[in-house]
Amino acid sequence: MDKGFDDKLRKEHETGWLELLFVYFHRELTHGHFFRTAADNWSMYRRGGVFLSKGKPRFWNKPASNDKRLPLMDYHSVEARKVMERKEIVSGRLIVEHAVPISQLQKIIREHRPTSPKEIEEILCRLYRLGVVTYEEDRRLKKANMPSGWSRDSGSPYARYEDAGIA
Repeated sequence: MDKGFDDKLRKEHETGWLELLFVYFHRELTHGHFFRTAADNWSMYRRGGVFLSKGKPRFWNKPASNDKRLPLMDYHSVEARKVMERKEIVSGRLIVEHAVPISQLQKIIREHRPTSPKEIEEILCRLYRLGVVTYEEDRRLKKANMPSGWSRDSGSPYARYEDAGIA
């Protein structure tokens, strides 16, 4: 935990990002980049600890195999785990990505028509998941949407990984 950045302040930031997301959806704004930034910031403040540096989110997409945040991710493919377990540090083989594509998550929340930040938080807590996969697996995932018949209410957030043969 950052010195001078206590849990109360971290929680205030987490709540603030949810409130901004609520305004975004309530005003029917559509800029996808803002949604991604706000959802990612919410996630980093929610996770806290090593995901914050001097009170600000620490983002990365292409981590080295020894990055201390990797074991804390929501999902690790078998191949990604093999890279992470190597004794030597490996760069350029792993990628952190959203299990439910961020564009699909945005659509799900918009269609839900949330009436409060709490409703947005409930959806994010259920579906916002970060997975660690290899670049080869990521290439397969880029072509995959959530599988046909997948339910946003009861389906696994990792169904796309299963459908792409990664899980």
